[in-house]
Amino acid sequence: MLKGLKEPYRQDTVYQVLLQKEYEITIQLQHPMVASVFSLEEVEGLGLCIVMEWIEGTTLKEWLAEEGHPKNQRRSLDRKSVV
Repeated sequence: MLKGLKEPYRQDTVYQVLLQKEYEITIQLQHPMVASVFSLEEVEGLGLCIVMEWIEGTTLKEWLAEEGHPKNQRRSLDRKSVV
C-alpha cells in the first residue's frame, strides 16, 4: 500500500519533512497489530510515498456499520475516531 501526500501538499517542504519523519518512526515498529513499513520512495504521479504492508480486511467504519457485533465490543471503541 502507498501512503502519500494529497496533491496540494506534495511540493510543500514542511509536509515532505513530516512524511519523512513518519517513515523514520514507523520503519522501526515491529508489532503484529501494526502494518509493516518497507520503504520511502518517489512514485511517478504521486510524489513521495511510504510503502507499507497491505492488510486484507475491513475498516473500523465498515465494522461499526455491520450488525451482530456484541455491545461490549462496540462500546470499547471510540466512535469519534471514525472518519
